[in-house]
Amino acid sequence: MYRAQRDLLKEEWRVIEKCHQNPAGGKYRATNHPYKMTIAEDAFLSGSNFSDDRMFLNLASYEEIGNGTLKAPFLIDVIGRVHELGDVQTVQVSGEDRKRVQFFLVDTEGHNIACCLWGTYVEQLEPFTENTKDQTIVCLIRFAKISFFRGMNLIII
Repeated sequence: MYRAQRDLLKEEWRVIEKCHQNPAGGKYRATNHPYKMTIAEDAFLSGSNFSDDRMFLNLASYEEIGNGTLKAPFLIDVIGRVHELGDVQTVQVSGEDRKRVQFFLVDTEGHNIACCLWGTYVEQLEPFTENTKDQTIVCLIRFAKISFFRGMNLIII
């Protein structure tokens, strides 16, 4: 698998020979597609001149998140303006210190959803929060999970 990770570069198309399709399962899934692709150990990866400029995002509707229409087993993509960004906190989780930050994302129609980022995701957001106190921050969260906490749906990553 390490060879496949090394050879599959971001923003570059590849041809994968020898892969398997199996029924998708598990507690959280990135898509509602019924199958998942597994790259075999002896797979052959080669370059491709294929090009596709489409945006491969499937942005979730704030209304569907808020009213519970979107179900928890599927990971979602959301984008919005950061609102009421809380301070970075260090909390104990299973005996370990972990960073956490809470905020709301607001869409163009004024709907908002609560968000909670943990660990390395907080560390990625931290520099922007310190340098942009009076500026608007737009945040894209990919593969987030929906959880129900304190009476509302919450996006967690």
